[in-house]
Amino acid sequence: MPKWTYYLTIYNQLDRPLKLSAENIAWGKKESSKDYPGNFPSQIDPGTSGKFYVYSPAARSYGIEFYLTFNDIAPAGQNMYGTMQIDVDMPYWKHRNTSSCTTTGLLSQSGFQYVPDGAHDFSTSVTVSRSVNATKK
Repeated sequence: MPKWTYYLTIYNQLDRPLKLSAENIAWGKKESSKDYPGNFPSQIDPGTSGKFYVYSPAARSYGIEFYLTFNDIAPAGQNMYGTMQIDVDMPYWKHRNTSSCTTTGLLSQSGFQYVPDGAHDFSTSVTVSRSVNATKK
């Protein structure tokens, strides 16, 4: 069995840093690569991107499963905008892949693509921004 890979790029279009607040890699490994140096950054500054790479080594009988949670870092005295949760499951033992990107509060996302069934190598990006209908208080 070949190596399975999942590449994710997150673009932060907020006026605040985006923090990786929780990470759970149930199956697979994370590492830096030539295209993804400094893999799994703990913070993505406004106007920049962060790259995340998870893989399942060749000749292993498991796929990829991981969960990431992000939130904005609110300035003192202000509330957070919300959270973003990314869930990916690309199991070795069945053909059905699942993935999702959900946001709460004032955060919104665009561009996230679902992993098609049977895919073993996948790449997507997501842009995080503040909801258009949100107003400052």
